[in-house]
Amino acid sequence: MPIKELIKGLFHSVVLSGPIYGSMRNKALALPPVHIADSRAYLEKVSPCPQHIRAHAAPLPEAELDISVIIPVYNVERYVGACLESVLAQELDGTFEVIAVIDGSKDRSEEVVRSFSQDKRLRIISQSNAGLSAARNTGIAQAKGRWLAFVDSDDMLAPGHFDSLYKRAQMGDCDIVGSLWRRMSEDGTVGELGETHRTCMAPWGRLYKREVWEKLRFPVGCWYEDLITPCCIDPLFREVFIEDAGYLYRSRPGSIVEETSTNPKALDAFWAMDEMLSWRSDLGIALEQADWDRILWLLGPLLMGRTTFLNNKARQALFSACCDMVASLSELADIHTSRSGFWCDIERALREYRYELWCLACAALVKEAGSIKLTTAWHIYREALSE
Repeated sequence: MPIKELIKGLFHSVVLSGPIYGSMRNKALALPPVHIADSRAYLEKVSPCPQHIRAHAAPLPEAELDISVIIPVYNVERYVGACLESVLAQELDGTFEVIAVIDGSKDRSEEVVRSFSQDKRLRIISQSNAGLSAARNTGIAQAKGRWLAFVDSDDMLAPGHFDSLYKRAQMGDCDIVGSLWRRMSEDGTVGELGETHRTCMAPWGRLYKREVWEKLRFPVGCWYEDLITPCCIDPLFREVFIEDAGYLYRSRPGSIVEETSTNPKALDAFWAMDEMLSWRSDLGIALEQADWDRILWLLGPLLMGRTTFLNNKARQALFSACCDMVASLSELADIHTSRSGFWCDIERALREYRYELWCLACAALVKEAGSIKLTTAWHIYREALSE
């Protein structure tokens, strides 16, 4: 076992368990609640809430094909050729189209894409730069497939990926088919499984029935558009999973994942969540037990992991705004989490404005939630106690 994993295991088995965790928890509970009255105004100064997030859904064109594959393209000239080759090489017992949306790319990406234009399955749409979600929405509006798939233009597909997804889709009893995925280095070297079971909310590595996107569109102008999955898609549609791991996710400098720890735009993790909850209300989706369990993850370790750039004061404001959000969800007032252990402390923290307890419980959940490095989470907790 690598030494780093050994240290992490010892930390969780010794420090964050039993009487030691209990002592740390008591210390956190002895501190006064943290309620910042102008928390949202404070966050607006850090990184303002994106405007015009909502894109209204509309009927899609008449279905003529089995699958539409939507690929947003922006400044990826080094990778988009390999991406398209892997997608167009997919063998499928059915018909498919590829919609490449050139989103105001400033490099040679469009030239690379157009070099594949002899393949009649490829449709190319050019638009002014509007962002990843807007590009996906453009592709959705033009899709003629009975099922829709999304591929990021720096990623690739292993042979047989779409066929595996489509075969399960044809079996029925589902609206979405999700798959596993593998990490890929910048140079294209395929590595280990990204997850042993799918928890990643991203739309790639999934096949959606067209009805999903006749009802919804991606939120525009913000990072973390994937929050539409737990907030709006999961309650309305049924997803099944297969073990195929043919989606190859490329890690590279400049991606949103790489910028999360330094870019204030990562505060969209809160703004997008706030927006998605309002969408639910408009869609008539009642909040239930399963939703509360998801919210604890979204406003707990996942949110902390996505906003590590914040200093302690700003993180307190973010936490207080989350508590205000929870307090506004009257449907959840009498619902308690079905999960045990540290999750109960996340719940208590969010309902009682217990900032230090929230930091501690998020740190304790690193191993389970997998959304933030252990050393970072521990530093955040220590910082919370020091002020």
